[in-house]
Amino acid sequence: CHKNDLVEGDWIMVLGIQVLGIALGLFLLYFTFLHYKRREFMAGELIFWSVIWILFMYLVLFPYTLTFIAESLNLVRVMDLFTIAGIMFLVVLTFYSYMINVHLRRKLEQVVRAIALRKKK
Repeated sequence: CHKNDLVEGDWIMVLGIQVLGIALGLFLLYFTFLHYKRREFMAGELIFWSVIWILFMYLVLFPYTLTFIAESLNLVRVMDLFTIAGIMFLVVLTFYSYMINVHLRRKLEQVVRAIALRKKK
């Protein structure tokens, strides 16, 4: 399915999704900048996330630039590629968040144990 294969109703739906995608990308870009200004992100993190959000907005505007990847993976539509990539990203993000949570829980236990031992003496 290429641009020329879409009928007028489909174009309106695609345009609506693109507008929402661009709005989301701009919001996330602004949110990233706010975290940088609050000194919650360092310059490297600002650059990394800004590149991610700009790439996201580019892909929302021009999804057909990934057609060659979808075709090489024998996927029918680029949307299938987005869906698979999104699910893979969420699995990795969930695992990463879990690992960070375990690490922070262990550190918190160590701090609480140290404080309790200090108060006991």
